[in-house]
Formats: sequence, C-alpha cells, structure tokens
Amino acid sequence: MAKDALSIIGIQVTGGRSVVLTDRDSVGERAFTYLINPSQLEYACDQYRLTVGESIDYEGLEAVLPWLTEEDFQ
Repeated sequence: MAKDALSIIGIQVTGGRSVVLTDRDSVGERAFTYLINPSQLEYACDQYRLTVGESIDYEGLEAVLPWLTEEDFQ
C-alpha cells in the first residue's frame, strides 16, 4: 500500500525494496530499502486519496512500517 501511495507523488520503489521510515534528512534508495520521512508518507496518503478516491489510513500504515533512526546509523 505504501508503494502505491508513494508512486502517486513520483517516488518509485523498485527492485523488491521495502519502504522504511527514517527521522534523517537523507532519504531515497538504499541497497535493499527505500528510506522516506513520515511527512512524505503522510503527503503520499493525502495525494492518493485525492487522485484515486480511496483513503489510506496514514497512522495505521506508519505503525506497520519499520524505522531506521539516528541510532541505527552510528
């Protein structure tokens, strides 16, 4: 669902990558993941609703996505 919503705002998550949330400014493709900020996900969910007409529960989607935090990068 996250990949579908992100595609609406021009973020194509390809190559079997999983969507991972981060609190860092550095977002985009990584080896096995695609890092996004929560604000990107929220915007994508809003745009998906406006474009497709179906609502995506942003909070529910955010709750099931994995996170990489600043601590993970140290």
